Amino acid sequence: MLHPRNLSPVFLAMFLPAAPLAAAEAGAWETFSTAGNVNAWGLFDWADFNAYALEWENSVPGDEFVYSFHIGGAALEFFTEIQGNAGGGKLMGDYAAENIQGILVDALIADLATFDQIDCSIYTTGPAGARLYFSTSYYNFEFPGSGWFGLRFGFEETWYYFDDVAGSYVPVELTAESITDIEWLSFRFFRTAGAGSVAAAIDDVKLQPRVTGPALAASHTATDFELAFTPGNGIQCSVEKLLTPSSVGWETVAGQTGITGTTPHVFSTPLLPAGRGIFRVNASELYTPFVTAP
Repeated sequence: MLHPRNLSPVFLAMFLPAAPLAAAEAGAWETFSTAGNVNAWGLFDWADFNAYALEWENSVPGDEFVYSFHIGGAALEFFTEIQGNAGGGKLMGDYAAENIQGILVDALIADLATFDQIDCSIYTTGPAGARLYFSTSYYNFEFPGSGWFGLRFGFEETWYYFDDVAGSYVPVELTAESITDIEWLSFRFFRTAGAGSVAAAIDDVKLQPRVTGPALAASHTATDFELAFTPGNGIQCSVEKLLTPSSVGWETVAGQTGITGTTPHVFSTPLLPAGRGIFRVNASELYTPFVTAP
């Protein structure tokens, strides 16, 4: 099997044809909870340049993950791509339109003594051009020991692409145009030594939303004050009221927590004097697990 890291962006496009659905969703959460989820991913073993199915640990419900083993010192790469259709396309597509600011993953560093680094890559065919981008790596010295670690690959950080002519990696600052049409996502584990068989694993892949307060539309009827807003994907909101005196802080309005969705929500309260107060809408990240059809 030919693998994207061996190919130029133009040649790569021949092996990643457009799929019928790529609907990236901020807050999308891959938990590897079903066989369908697992089958949407694959493993590329740099020891023999072949792709394989991933191993699935599912003995503890709610704590599933995928894994494989280094044989020797070659890298292992966990990947999903547009044809895999993870979550019906929720990991592929327009990250910029969804206000996605980065990629989160839990990674198993099984043996820190022989671990070198881990990185993330995305392939895009957006208006900035077809290109495979590589994140800044997490290196051995950044971990306190072996075990599971939550990692973040933020788009505000320095990424890289490989210049085929120069034969070297070039640093780049990603723009909205760089992440408008994602067709490939992967995580690569490197070793410093090749002795023995050592596991590598990933879990809880998430598309991190950029939290911004929703646009607010205030209005009123003859009896009520109304505040309308739409949280959007990857965001949950609550309506809060300023306590008196103000030094006490804010309290959540009853029944106005965990507000989600892509349709308008309307909060209403009686007009003066009964409804007197200062209100605000608080927004935070929301991650929603998805299931991939078999």
